[in-house]
Amino acid sequence: MEENNPYNNWDVVRQYEARYLHHPNVSDETDFEIHTIKSVLSSEDYKSWCDVACGTGFHLRYTPSKKDITRVGVDRSQMMMDVHAREYHYKVDFVCDDVLQYEPDRKFDLVTNFWFGYSHQETLEAVGMFFDKMIDITAPGGSIILSFHNQWKIFDKIPWHDDEPMGGFFSFDAMVWSYEEPAAPGCVYQCVVPHKQLIINHFRPFFGSANLIQYPEGSGPGGREILYLKNKL
Repeated sequence: MEENNPYNNWDVVRQYEARYLHHPNVSDETDFEIHTIKSVLSSEDYKSWCDVACGTGFHLRYTPSKKDITRVGVDRSQMMMDVHAREYHYKVDFVCDDVLQYEPDRKFDLVTNFWFGYSHQETLEAVGMFFDKMIDITAPGGSIILSFHNQWKIFDKIPWHDDEPMGGFFSFDAMVWSYEEPAAPGCVYQCVVPHKQLIINHFRPFFGSANLIQYPEGSGPGGREILYLKNKL
């Protein structure tokens, strides 16, 4: 997958934020994510925040907080972290590492993932390992904010489990979709996207509460959601 990774391509990296964070079709979603993080930081006495698969670290660099907190961004693309390294309102400690191999020397009060970084894995098992890592690096009492694929509300229309007409049992665990990066013609990569309910069930036993937050209507293709998990057990 790495040889076809657009995030190690300067043509993609240079325009990443303009295309995927500030584009008129999605800028409201980016603002909503910043607002959601800001609300959590304002309501909790958190001292540390780690954004996994952070890309350019935009959320870490621009989300305001009343108190100074340690901000750490982890991503396997050094290019993504370097491209805007001098453009930030808040100091960020960037770590170039595969999230699955990341072994920090501390737990974090808040762990986040946006723009579906979890889906850039080769197997459903590896996606589960990504989620496990997020849980593992979250401190007791801490929270996770995860934005996940439910474009066109597809997972609301397809049940995770269903009876098979001949008496069997059917599970729709995930879908695989491919994407060609416009800034790098011919660069087509695949993403593994677990079913919405599988994601919720994966995290739910480890937190005191789990809430779904809908993105604003009218932004993007619709149906995107945030899973807000609070009070790590």
